[in-house]
Amino acid sequence: MAAVLIVDDAGFVRKILQNLLTEVLGAPVLEASNGDQAIAICRSEPVSLVFMDLVLPGKNGVETAAELLASFPHMKIIAVSTIDQQWLKEKALAAGCVAFLEKPFTHATVRKMLSQYYAIPKRGVHHG
Repeated sequence: MAAVLIVDDAGFVRKILQNLLTEVLGAPVLEASNGDQAIAICRSEPVSLVFMDLVLPGKNGVETAAELLASFPHMKIIAVSTIDQQWLKEKALAAGCVAFLEKPFTHATVRKMLSQYYAIPKRGVHHG
Protein backbone atom coordinates (compact mmCIF):
# COMPACT_ATOMS: atom_id res chain seq x y z
CA MET A 1 0.00 0.00 0.00
CA ALA A 2 1.38 3.42 -0.94
CA ALA A 3 2.16 5.80 1.87
CA VAL A 4 0.65 9.12 2.83
CA LEU A 5 3.10 11.97 3.34
CA ILE A 6 2.58 14.88 5.72
CA VAL A 7 4.68 17.95 4.92
CA ASP A 8 4.55 20.62 7.64
CA ASP A 9 7.22 22.51 9.54
CA ALA A 10 5.12 22.35 12.73
CA GLY A 11 5.79 19.08 14.51
CA PHE A 12 2.51 19.16 16.43
CA VAL A 13 0.52 19.41 13.17
CA ARG A 14 2.42 16.45 11.73
CA LYS A 15 1.71 14.44 14.90
CA ILE A 16 -2.03 15.24 14.88
CA LEU A 17 -2.37 14.27 11.23
CA GLN A 18 -0.16 11.20 11.63
CA ASN A 19 -2.28 9.87 14.50
CA LEU A 20 -5.52 10.41 12.59
CA LEU A 21 -4.25 9.01 9.30
CA THR A 22 -2.74 5.95 10.95
CA GLU A 23 -6.02 5.25 12.75
CA VAL A 24 -8.25 5.77 9.73
CA LEU A 25 -6.13 4.37 6.91
CA GLY A 26 -3.84 1.80 8.43
CA ALA A 27 -1.38 2.86 5.70
CA PRO A 28 2.20 3.97 6.24
CA VAL A 29 2.38 7.67 7.15
CA LEU A 30 5.62 9.50 6.41
CA GLU A 31 6.64 12.97 7.57
CA ALA A 32 8.73 15.83 6.19
CA SER A 33 9.34 19.26 7.69
CA ASN A 34 10.23 21.03 4.42
CA GLY A 35 9.89 20.76 0.66
CA ASP A 36 13.31 19.28 -0.02
CA GLN A 37 12.68 16.46 2.49
CA ALA A 38 9.29 15.81 0.88
CA ILE A 39 10.83 15.50 -2.58
CA ALA A 40 13.56 13.16 -1.30
CA ILE A 41 10.99 10.93 0.42
CA CYS A 42 8.78 10.74 -2.67
CA ARG A 43 11.75 9.73 -4.78
CA SER A 44 12.55 6.83 -2.44
CA GLU A 45 9.09 5.67 -1.25
CA PRO A 46 5.79 5.09 -3.06
CA VAL A 47 3.51 7.95 -1.96
CA SER A 48 -0.03 8.36 -3.27
CA LEU A 49 -1.36 11.22 -1.14
CA VAL A 50 0.36 14.28 0.34
CA PHE A 51 -0.90 16.78 2.92
CA MET A 52 1.21 19.82 2.00
CA ASP A 53 1.53 22.87 4.24
CA LEU A 54 1.85 25.86 1.94
CA VAL A 55 4.08 27.98 4.17
CA LEU A 56 7.36 26.11 4.63
CA PRO A 57 10.95 27.16 5.25
CA GLY A 58 12.95 27.32 2.02
CA LYS A 59 10.92 25.95 -0.88
CA ASN A 60 7.24 26.74 -0.20
CA GLY A 61 4.40 24.26 -0.53
CA VAL A 62 3.26 25.51 -3.93
CA GLU A 63 6.75 25.11 -5.40
CA THR A 64 7.14 21.69 -3.78
CA ALA A 65 3.73 20.54 -5.04
CA ALA A 66 4.53 21.64 -8.59
CA GLU A 67 7.86 19.81 -8.51
CA LEU A 68 6.29 16.63 -7.11
CA LEU A 69 3.47 16.65 -9.65
CA ALA A 70 5.95 17.11 -12.50
CA SER A 71 7.62 13.83 -11.46
CA PHE A 72 4.56 12.02 -10.08
CA PRO A 73 1.50 13.24 -12.04
CA HIS A 74 -0.91 10.73 -10.42
CA MET A 75 -0.03 11.84 -6.88
CA LYS A 76 -2.82 13.66 -5.07
CA ILE A 77 -1.75 16.67 -3.03
CA ILE A 78 -4.00 18.39 -0.52
CA ALA A 79 -2.84 21.91 0.28
CA VAL A 80 -2.99 22.84 3.98
CA SER A 81 -2.87 26.38 5.36
CA THR A 82 -4.75 29.07 7.23
CA ILE A 83 -7.83 30.87 5.94
CA ASP A 84 -6.23 34.31 5.54
CA GLN A 85 -4.00 33.14 2.69
CA GLN A 86 -6.55 33.09 -0.15
CA TRP A 87 -3.99 34.05 -2.79
CA LEU A 88 -1.80 31.12 -1.72
CA LYS A 89 -4.77 28.73 -1.84
CA GLU A 90 -5.48 29.84 -5.41
CA LYS A 91 -1.82 29.35 -6.38
CA ALA A 92 -1.83 25.85 -4.84
CA LEU A 93 -4.93 24.77 -6.73
CA ALA A 94 -3.50 26.25 -9.94
CA ALA A 95 -0.29 24.25 -9.33
CA GLY A 96 -2.30 21.02 -9.29
CA CYS A 97 -3.32 20.45 -5.69
CA VAL A 98 -6.65 18.61 -5.61
CA ALA A 99 -8.07 20.31 -2.51
CA PHE A 100 -7.44 22.80 0.26
CA LEU A 101 -7.60 21.89 3.97
CA GLU A 102 -7.96 24.92 6.19
CA LYS A 103 -6.14 25.14 9.53
CA PRO A 104 -7.32 24.62 12.15
CA PHE A 105 -8.98 21.46 10.87
CA THR A 106 -11.16 18.86 12.57
CA HIS A 107 -10.96 15.08 12.39
CA ALA A 108 -14.26 15.12 10.47
CA THR A 109 -12.84 17.49 7.86
CA VAL A 110 -9.76 15.33 7.37
CA ARG A 111 -11.90 12.18 7.11
CA LYS A 112 -14.03 13.89 4.44
CA MET A 113 -10.89 14.75 2.44
CA LEU A 114 -9.70 11.16 2.76
CA SER A 115 -13.01 9.78 1.54
CA GLN A 116 -12.67 11.92 -1.59
CA TYR A 117 -8.99 11.31 -2.38
CA TYR A 118 -7.94 8.02 -0.80
CA ALA A 119 -9.48 4.53 -0.62
CA ILE A 120 -10.31 4.22 3.06
CA PRO A 121 -10.45 0.66 4.40
CA LYS A 122 -13.90 -0.24 5.72
CA ARG A 123 -12.64 -0.46 9.27
CA GLY A 124 -11.71 3.25 9.08
CA VAL A 125 -15.20 4.33 8.04
CA HIS A 126 -16.78 2.98 11.21
CA HIS A 127 -14.54 4.82 13.70
CA GLY A 128 -16.47 7.45 15.70
